[in-house]
Amino acid sequence: VRWPESSWNEMQAGFVAGCESLGVLRCTDHNEPGTTGVGPVPMNRRGPLRISAHDSHLEPARTRANLSVIGDAHVRSVVFDRGSATGVELVDGRRIDAALAVLSAGTVQNPLLLWRSGIGPADALRALGVEPIVDLGAVGRHLTDHMVVTYSAEIRPDVIPDDAPSLQTILRATALGSEQHHDLQVTPWARRHADGRRELALSVALQLPD
Repeated sequence: VRWPESSWNEMQAGFVAGCESLGVLRCTDHNEPGTTGVGPVPMNRRGPLRISAHDSHLEPARTRANLSVIGDAHVRSVVFDRGSATGVELVDGRRIDAALAVLSAGTVQNPLLLWRSGIGPADALRALGVEPIVDLGAVGRHLTDHMVVTYSAEIRPDVIPDDAPSLQTILRATALGSEQHHDLQVTPWARRHADGRRELALSVALQLPD
């Protein structure tokens, strides 16, 4: 979902106009591969509310008879039988058997879980006291995070009313002199202070760190 241009508050519209005055092209769909420029930011939301995968997919399915949700259940490792994954073991010792196990623990936790399960670079696993099951040197490598620096400047309070969205647009670009495509992202958002002051905050993110 994207905020239509007709709904952009004065701060967001000003950011886009400022980018265009510098020769930045307008981009209507930042999800389309290869696109660049400034335009509405794609968001998972329903009206003004951000919607997580939990809200959009899990909660509507909670009443299904074939679904069980176990909270506070950290997975220690994947259980294997003759080379095949047959379930997972929790840190409290409980075991959950399954014909198919899908790991969706995230960028950081997935590699850690695989290492604890014996899947990863064999020498590194042995050094940790883990017996390797599958020697996969790439597991846990090439993890990068985009570094962000935020600049801000005070603006008129009426530019961002209390009920105005904080985030509506975004800029994706290639930094001057860079050999990487789309290595820069600038996100304008409203910073509200308790005393009524407003700031335009610009978060500048390095998207392709080396």
